[in-house]
Amino acid sequence: MILVQWIDIKIVKQRDYKGIFNGNKMVQQCYLCKIYKHQAKSLTFHSLPKTPERRKRWLTALGFDENHQFPKWVELCSKHFGENAFVYGSEGQKTLKQDAIPLISRSLFDPAVSTR
Repeated sequence: MILVQWIDIKIVKQRDYKGIFNGNKMVQQCYLCKIYKHQAKSLTFHSLPKTPERRKRWLTALGFDENHQFPKWVELCSKHFGENAFVYGSEGQKTLKQDAIPLISRSLFDPAVSTR
């Protein structure tokens, strides 16, 4: 009986987040091309900005209006940004610049786009 109650709580918790879970950890997935982090480990994932001005620029670039109903967590993979949108650290770590804007034309299947 106790085990059944725990399972029910876990299912409700997963539905509340409307995400994909692996145990208790959220699995990263690109909102646009639906690729998972574990499918392309070289990709980085970036959340929609919280600041209104920057968020509006991203939504405009992606073709969404401000009233679009997104899930609680939305991330885009690095395939949707140009190479100049990133800075690289001394050890090769990739960081998205503050002024970066996604490029909807960047396709996951475009062989010209680097996965560096």
